[in-house]
Amino acid sequence: MKPGCCGLGVFGMIMHGISKVIEVIVSVTVYLGLYIPMFYLIVVLCLWGWGGMVFEPSIELTLFYIGLAISLICSVVLALRHLIFEPFGRYLDRQAEIRATKMAEIRQRKDKKRQCEIERKRREDRYSNQHSQPHRDNYYKMRDRYDNRREKPHVYRSNRDRSIIIYEFCDRFEVYREGERGLKHIDTKWKR
Repeated sequence: MKPGCCGLGVFGMIMHGISKVIEVIVSVTVYLGLYIPMFYLIVVLCLWGWGGMVFEPSIELTLFYIGLAISLICSVVLALRHLIFEPFGRYLDRQAEIRATKMAEIRQRKDKKRQCEIERKRREDRYSNQHSQPHRDNYYKMRDRYDNRREKPHVYRSNRDRSIIIYEFCDRFEVYREGERGLKHIDTKWKR
């Protein structure tokens, strides 16, 4: 390895570190709005150096203090905007988005429930138009309640007991146990 290469590597690392420090200082200055008073002080120093501005009790000194106060107020306003108002606005946006998602889910559940009610009502109307004996009407209503030919259920297998199979319909869950002779109905849970 040549002796100059090591020196260039160290010099490169130092320059990289200095550039990162300057980048951080500039970012903080812009984020907090400190560039406004800095710019104001640079302009005042230029006027003082070239124009012969005197810092003695006079109208010029009063104007300097008023300008400095205004630039500091602008800096504080920008800092408050970046540190408080923007994060709070993002928080409110997230809350509104969460509320909108929940409302959409509720609306979707209500639509699904209403659709199930319409479907159930349509099935009940289909069987109630037949003139038959009262016990036959109850038979048709019960048969209609468990009529699985029109709706395709979602079928799940239980994680706890692998022999339990669950059929999910739009208005109920039907639970079956798988045995040697096929499925045996265990329970029906109605959705609310």
